[in-house]
Amino acid sequence: MNIENLQIPAMCYGTYAEVKKKSIKAVNAFIKGGSLLATVKAEGLIDVANSDGLIVLSGPSPLLNKSAHFYIFLPLMLAISIILQQNLPQNYNEVLYDEFSQTPWGILALLSPGALPILDRANKDNQFIDRVKKYWSVLQTVGDKYTTGLPEGRALWKTPSNLHVVLARLGVEKAVLNAELPPKGIFKT
Repeated sequence: MNIENLQIPAMCYGTYAEVKKKSIKAVNAFIKGGSLLATVKAEGLIDVANSDGLIVLSGPSPLLNKSAHFYIFLPLMLAISIILQQNLPQNYNEVLYDEFSQTPWGILALLSPGALPILDRANKDNQFIDRVKKYWSVLQTVGDKYTTGLPEGRALWKTPSNLHVVLARLGVEKAVLNAELPPKGIFKT
């Protein structure tokens, strides 16, 4: 099986301030009825394996803010913040879940710890795990490039994320979640 490289929207690459500025524009378009997914990927995609920077799943982090990284969590986190602040209807959460669970980079955004309100409201843990399984091999192609704010990258399995939360809710034991990833992985593809 030929595994594609992980690609992330160019809009999510840059310093924290740069990505936040672009993300605010994208979220405003979404709130007005546009597709956040379409807006985020409009600038094209970047092959992560051939790029500098880490894939940041949460922040901001003073250890990373001045460097260019892939702030994959930022557009979705800003959208969630506005949805919660403005008490917008439930369908906004469902639209975000449905859009972001369709791509490898969208799954990464949903794996971000701050995306838990979307996953809680979507109430689709089994479906979410199926979508993670679908893209697991692609997500692994970049190796130790994941972080929640530290300057060193780690493997996705070793990085705190909603993957562990959802698996725990589905009954996976804590010892399994804290163990090293088995050689064949948790999702055999």
